Amino acid sequence: MKNPASAMLYADFLLSPEGQQVYVDVNRTPNSTTIEGGLSDDIESLLVDLDAVTDERDKWEGLYEEIIMATGEEAVGE
Repeated sequence: MKNPASAMLYADFLLSPEGQQVYVDVNRTPNSTTIEGGLSDDIESLLVDLDAVTDERDKWEGLYEEIIMATGEEAVGE
């Protein structure tokens, strides 16, 4: 890591009330339960079974390559 101190400051900001509000402002769900906003109560959250996903990693990576990467578009954030 090139700048561990900067990374720690960034993480501190993201977890601060101000940082959590940024999530809400861009229609994301904050991690903090003290910040109002995020998904509407009308939207059901789904929990991912990490053991199942991990056990079937090759399958999910294959589907990702087949469906998402086959579009030829760059993934967001790359």
